[in-house]
Amino acid sequence: MSFISDQLRALDLQLERLQVDYIPSEPTGLDTFDLVQESQRVQQLKKLVKLVTIANGSTSACISREKLLQLLQSANIRGSEDPLDVDGDPRRSQAAYERELEWLFLAKATILVYGITFHTLLEQTLPLSEDLYYWDEVLSSYRYTVLYSVQIAPVKLLEASKEVFHDAMRRFKEPREKNLDIELPPIHSEPMRSKKLSESLQKFYYLVKNSLRGRLEELRRRSRMTSPFTIVRHDIRKKQAMIRWLRETQAASLGILIGETLNFDYVEDLKAEWKSVVEKAARLMENITRNVGTVTPHSIERFEELIFLEEGEYDLSSPPNIKIRTTLLSLQLQKILRVDLPAQAVASKKVIASHGRPSVLVRYWAPATILLFSSSKILKVLARRQADLSVWAKDTATTIIDFWNNWVIDPVKNILGTIRHDEDSEVALMSRRSLTADMESLERMVMDFATDNPDMSVKNPGAILTPQELEVIREHVKEGDLTPVLKAYERDLRKPFKGAIKGELIRALLIQIQKTKVDVEVAISGIDRLLKSQELVFGLVGLTPGLLATWVTMRWVSGFMSGRRGIRRGKVSEEMVRVLRHIDRILSTSSRKGTNCQLSYKEHGLLLCEVVVLRELAKQGLPKKLYGGFIQEMEELVNIHAGIERQQKAVDRVRWAYAKWIH
Repeated sequence: MSFISDQLRALDLQLERLQVDYIPSEPTGLDTFDLVQESQRVQQLKKLVKLVTIANGSTSACISREKLLQLLQSANIRGSEDPLDVDGDPRRSQAAYERELEWLFLAKATILVYGITFHTLLEQTLPLSEDLYYWDEVLSSYRYTVLYSVQIAPVKLLEASKEVFHDAMRRFKEPREKNLDIELPPIHSEPMRSKKLSESLQKFYYLVKNSLRGRLEELRRRSRMTSPFTIVRHDIRKKQAMIRWLRETQAASLGILIGETLNFDYVEDLKAEWKSVVEKAARLMENITRNVGTVTPHSIERFEELIFLEEGEYDLSSPPNIKIRTTLLSLQLQKILRVDLPAQAVASKKVIASHGRPSVLVRYWAPATILLFSSSKILKVLARRQADLSVWAKDTATTIIDFWNNWVIDPVKNILGTIRHDEDSEVALMSRRSLTADMESLERMVMDFATDNPDMSVKNPGAILTPQELEVIREHVKEGDLTPVLKAYERDLRKPFKGAIKGELIRALLIQIQKTKVDVEVAISGIDRLLKSQELVFGLVGLTPGLLATWVTMRWVSGFMSGRRGIRRGKVSEEMVRVLRHIDRILSTSSRKGTNCQLSYKEHGLLLCEVVVLRELAKQGLPKKLYGGFIQEMEELVNIHAGIERQQKAVDRVRWAYAKWIH
């Protein structure tokens, strides 16, 4: 977690400043080629110091427990008396420098052990809040309590069966153990052995039956006094109390870790006492990991006294010049990593498994059983409808693809072709040369008619039309004037039968039909030109339905996804409000009151857990530009030496400064 990483980097930077101020960078008075073995030891220690350094980025803040244990073992720190640099002896100077490097390595390793211990306890403590919420929810509703009773019914039945079996086995073995000194007659025949086995089985059966009868009688007696509902609620309260106790002890351990270990800034004589700070931190971490989750429930104050009063297996509280201090510290750190932390994790998991919320299998065995028994029916229905489902899926996919191609892709291509004046994309009601050909045909028909009937075009009968007169007639035809044809048509209509046989009535009718055809094509040509002028508009109109349907679909999908994101953001905001309320409640209901009073270790540990959760929620709910300022407020909030009043002011600043995102 980022909070632990920040803590470890801050501690490592403090140790780096301490190294610059008080630890020499090299031994004094030592020849370059002197003491080759010792120089190799110095190089090894410098390499190990670099491997366990966090601030310079040479290692991650969350180094694994196995890797750190391997580094401590590879350091091979052997016990020797702390040397004094007497009369500038180079050998003593070299040994003193090696001892300082060993202390520096162990101090940095202690910081990493602190980080691993802190991370382990924090990871165990945070889920306990969810277990408490679960039990509160079960207790708050009769329906939830009944549902919980149904969920744990198989577990209770299995436990009762085990108790009955073990009780029967115990009672079955009692006569044997009492009569071990009695010499039994040898059994030589197979019938006697079979009879003996049958008697043993029959006896064991009666013991099981009697034990079961006793259990049922006890259950009836308890049911007369209290209802099963009350028994279940009592069991839930016991589990809830145990989880609350575990959470409070682990929170107190976190408070002790962050408040009492590795506080270099609050040491008066840092040069003389920084090693004692490291030793104290190792001793407290050993006591915490050895006791939290393993001691019997009692008051938190008694637990804290036990942590501070109990000495570790390796006592490091002796005067500074005693032998093998570094060896004892190294062994203590290795014991924490190899023995205490795994044992504490196992003990906590055991408590959580027996008193935490039931597992997923226990909670959902009923619907899983129903699904298991109905799975064959579901599979049969699916197998029977397999062909229909396959056709439905193919039709759906084909419809979507065809819609996309025909109503989106093709209209877009047509619009692009219109913009580029592509002939294949033009809108047309008639072919290009149709009107011209029909007009020329009409001109020829009228010109031939006028030539054959000149009296219809000129006033002098029998006259021959001149080229100029023919050109005038042509121009009139282009303008739609068919006077010669119409005159002949009017003349023949007076005597239609004669005009049809001897006259030009039929010819005039055919010319007028051609004229009507030309007129229709002229009208269509006008419409065609109108369409061509608005061709881009029609292309966009044709694209609109496809785009509209696509837009509606995309909006629905986007709305569905954004709705889920909005729901997640809303849940993050609600969680931040809930956590902030818990923080405010911890500060306002603290047992220690006063201007400069500090929180107790338990209260500070609980506050720390809430702050870690709030930091993780703020990553999702706050803008990145505001996250840095929020982290500053969180650092002020978890500073145990700041006092309750300053911590309360930090909560108030968070409440009004980030009210837009925490509401």
